[in-house]
Amino acid sequence: MNTIDLQKLAKEFQHIDQIIELVPVMQKMPVVEVAEILQSIDETYLLNVLDRFTMEQQGLIVAEFPMVKQLNLFKVTSQKRFAKIFENMPSDNRADFFQHLTQQEQSLLLPYLSKKVREDVIALSAYPPETAGGIMSTDFATVQKNMRCDEAIEKVRNDAPSKKTIYYVYVVDAEQKLQGFVTLKDLIMAEPYQLVEQVLHTEFVFAYVDDDREKVAQQIEKYDLVAIPILNREKQLVGIVTHDEAIDVIRAE
Repeated sequence: MNTIDLQKLAKEFQHIDQIIELVPVMQKMPVVEVAEILQSIDETYLLNVLDRFTMEQQGLIVAEFPMVKQLNLFKVTSQKRFAKIFENMPSDNRADFFQHLTQQEQSLLLPYLSKKVREDVIALSAYPPETAGGIMSTDFATVQKNMRCDEAIEKVRNDAPSKKTIYYVYVVDAEQKLQGFVTLKDLIMAEPYQLVEQVLHTEFVFAYVDDDREKVAQQIEKYDLVAIPILNREKQLVGIVTHDEAIDVIRAE
């Protein structure tokens, strides 16, 4: 049964229990396809269906909904319950959603967020939407060049950034200034005792946080990058813009 068939079934089913019967099938599907199916369900029943997924899955699914659907779901959900979904959304999606809330709605949601997520979303939401900062994500991994490669792998595992952005691991100094990058392949293929510095790539493309987002998207396309690091004017790493975000920008422009 394909996505279109499931979408038709979800629309035709009149009772929530019938839709829930589809969950075991949907749990094996890509998140973007699950979101396409569930976005046709009324928000009143949607939470009952989402509860059948893990919290991580719920965050990723809701992040794929159109913004109108996300906002409608927020309005029919308690702030405490929605905060759990919100915290499991990718950081750039969180910031985008947060900017679409009224100040009153923001103030109602913030108390239920963890300190880390609260600080992150406030920082990201401060950037104008037309800049690199407005579309960047903070889901990235960092290590230092004096680490052993096996220590770096362990740190990446513990930091657990989004699977979509794990290809590059950024190397920073004690002040968070970008020194270069390594790939997961570099770390895995290196001897465990080798230092990160020995496999470090020091030639890299980057953008500033206040650069125009279209320019950043063009850089990603030109150099065929999975992601591009975003720096502030002190050359500190503050985020990344992924290839997926670049595609969205190019389509929008």
